[in-house]
Amino acid sequence: MFATNPVLTPLSVTVETALRRAYLPTLRQAGPLAQPIAHQAEASAEEEQMEARFGQTRPGLPKDIINFLHDPLARAIALGRSEGTKIRELPLRLKIQDGWLRQYVDPDRGRPIRVVTQVDGNRFSEDWLALVCASQTRNHRPSAARPAAAPSAYTDVIPLYTAHRPRDATAPRRRHASAMRPPCRRPGPCRPSRRGAP
Repeated sequence: MFATNPVLTPLSVTVETALRRAYLPTLRQAGPLAQPIAHQAEASAEEEQMEARFGQTRPGLPKDIINFLHDPLARAIALGRSEGTKIRELPLRLKIQDGWLRQYVDPDRGRPIRVVTQVDGNRFSEDWLALVCASQTRNHRPSAARPAAAPSAYTDVIPLYTAHRPRDATAPRRRHASAMRPPCRRPGPCRPSRRGAP
């Protein structure tokens, strides 16, 4: 089925990570990349209400959770940054069922595939925050004055997050938090948005 040798990072693992409200003050002060992340996180928190829905009702989650860091963790694993994780090779059979890709352990017919089975979610989340903020510091120093970058478990990970959630086709479409952008701050008039134009 695969032309490459993928590593699957399932939701059961990525939900061990968390983008927390406690991170927002640090992100707001970190620079032009981190500030839009903080803005998007605030919009997502207002729309999704994950603190009330999950943080206050699931003992294993931070009470101030805004979202999960699904994509950053998957990117880190894809780039070979596996510190704090456990990866096992399992005989899997893949099947599309009800629009979802399902994985089944099948010792007889399964194909050996590497699967992330465990992650230190707190460690990864804190490393993600440190990486985002450190990248801002590096980007704003004069190139001649930049010291050699300290080795990091996630140096090459794109420090963004994306929320993934299946949508009920019968429910009214809502404007997703990712579409809410900070106001234009460029000099002169801003180009009007074409969102919703016929």
